Amino acid sequence: MSQEDRIRRYWHGQLSAHERQALEDELVKDSALAREFHAFRELQQAIAKEEAAALKQRLAALPPARPRLSWRWIAVAASLLLLLGAAWYHHRSAAPSPAALYARYYEPYPNVWQPLVRNQAPLDNLSLALAAYEQGQYAAAEAQLQALATVDAAPELYFYLGLSQLHQGKLAQASTNLAKAKQAPTYLQAPLRWYQALIQLRREDLTAARQSLIHLQQNYPDFRPEDVADLLVILADSAG
Repeated sequence: MSQEDRIRRYWHGQLSAHERQALEDELVKDSALAREFHAFRELQQAIAKEEAAALKQRLAALPPARPRLSWRWIAVAASLLLLLGAAWYHHRSAAPSPAALYARYYEPYPNVWQPLVRNQAPLDNLSLALAAYEQGQYAAAEAQLQALATVDAAPELYFYLGLSQLHQGKLAQASTNLAKAKQAPTYLQAPLRWYQALIQLRREDLTAARQSLIHLQQNYPDFRPEDVADLLVILADSAG
């Protein structure tokens, strides 16, 4: 079975419990597979949006209600129930673990602090560190940012230091340094809270993760609104 088939069957709740757990474990360890899963999820969300919009148009085009139900109305209502039922079944049957959810939603955050000019060699230590970060060399970025942190307490520096550690699975260190970034500029506040929520999720502190996501939804409604809403629904299902 190809990875694409595994992801598709996982999404539709067609894997056995053993197969589902195996895929979730791989999502945590295999960043390429996690990216493929993330791309598939975005595609499915786009398809679902189109289907919902089409159904809404069909409902709006129906003639005014008559005393007798028409077979057309019954068919449309049945289609809607099937869609809702499929969505409910997916949420209940897949039941992804916190580790799998972390792998599903985690992706590196771009360097928006001091973006580097393409084809221009870095001229200072900070630029070298951020260049390593942009190239996915997170261990090198961590080492260089850690050295800079001894002389520069900029919250932006701690933000990218924490993310460099997070990508390597160093949850405790990442959490500590992201906490030091709490005075970061406004443009980093939403992503800061997002990654803190993901760390809480990965640590299975679901109550704290939910509180962080609610804070995001209420204070930064334009930041990854669909992902935040999806996670809140999943966490609510888990609590139930």
